[in-house]
Amino acid sequence: MDLNNGKHASWKTCVAACAVLAGLSACDSKNSQEGKTGAPPPASAPATGDVAIGPVVTPSAPAAAPAPPPPSMAEQVHAYVGEPGEPVLSTLQPFLGKYPQDGTNFLKEGILAQRLKKLLGAQYDTLMNNLETVGPLKKEGGRWSVVGNRQHAGGKEAAAVVIDPGRNGLRVWLLSGGKESVFTDLGEEHVIPWTPEVKKFMANAQVVPK
Repeated sequence: MDLNNGKHASWKTCVAACAVLAGLSACDSKNSQEGKTGAPPPASAPATGDVAIGPVVTPSAPAAAPAPPPPSMAEQVHAYVGEPGEPVLSTLQPFLGKYPQDGTNFLKEGILAQRLKKLLGAQYDTLMNNLETVGPLKKEGGRWSVVGNRQHAGGKEAAAVVIDPGRNGLRVWLLSGGKESVFTDLGEEHVIPWTPEVKKFMANAQVVPK
């Protein structure tokens, strides 16, 4: 038997086995590196009941309510105290539906004229000028009224008188020089509401803004 040939065959077998082992090792190493450098695993879905949180939005504060406009005119109160036995304003009832020019001019004579002079003082003459063109004494609900304006100055020089016969009170609106004034003789706690006709008349007035 040739011992050298046997040793040579064993060496070849050993080399072949080492080559196989080296190849397997290389494959394992490659697979390991691919596991590290490959695409990351897909993200897991949130568990049932989880809520996705987005950007926090702070609600804006509500807009502030606009300030109420200042009153367009000041109420001038001159509380009236009648004399014992003095006629009251309800005695004007016979003049309802009539113009001041129809017989007695109730704006310049009698109890209404007296009350208007006491209420307006020096402004009484302006009131009469602004009632130069005037309508009849009109009844609306429980109040009576008369409205008018100055000739050739309608809308700029005007006036209205409201009578509350039940409370024996007056309320006067006067527009002069584009400025409004209001007079009453019942006191602030007993304001006489304007009649619908007076409200409409005032709405058409040409008031100069303050």
